[in-house]
Amino acid sequence: GPAAVPCDQAEAAAGPPEAVAPRAGAAARPAALANRTAPAAKICDFGRAFSSQTGVAMQACRVVRRLPTSLASGIGRVLARWNYEEWLLAQIAYRLLGADPIRGRLAVRSLRPHQQVALIKDLVRVRGIAVKADFADLERGLRTVKAERDLLAHGLWLRHPKTRRLHVWRTGGPGLARAMKPQAIRMRARDLRSTYREIDRLIRLTRQLEKNINAVLRAAP
Repeated sequence: GPAAVPCDQAEAAAGPPEAVAPRAGAAARPAALANRTAPAAKICDFGRAFSSQTGVAMQACRVVRRLPTSLASGIGRVLARWNYEEWLLAQIAYRLLGADPIRGRLAVRSLRPHQQVALIKDLVRVRGIAVKADFADLERGLRTVKAERDLLAHGLWLRHPKTRRLHVWRTGGPGLARAMKPQAIRMRARDLRSTYREIDRLIRLTRQLEKNINAVLRAAP
């Protein structure tokens, strides 16, 4: 059977299983996505399970080795689409730098996507060109989706021992608080579809930005 890790049994006193709020619409996606990883209603708290000094009763919380196909394929689509968005942003930066991909990669290293947008804004300003783009929306969306992408790429999947629902455990993060009180966030196939749609929206914004920049550069003397 699947491997087991300790899980805090104390939540049995917290009442019935968590109630899940309905998903927000696409128009409100950035705010909804930012908030989705925070509400207590969707978080299974495994905090005290990892302290040997608490003395709380514990039970097995199963690590999931094989995800349902709907989740596995959804994760794959999100990660692949996100990689394309990162590549697209890099191509815009290289074009503004006047560098080929090899020199561009040497000049622009280890930037997160929202930092790539900030770089593109600076390069547009330095070159003295006017580009129509909603940089603020693009930056906000990239920051938000990056957090969810990282959760999917690096998180560990667990099955809640009482509700049998699947959660993703945040296995990393800075600070002692995260290490002492890890969180597992419920994730469903429809959550992944929502993330995928948001990445597609960001890709459309990025493509339009690329198109506008290329048009201005071609028209420049």
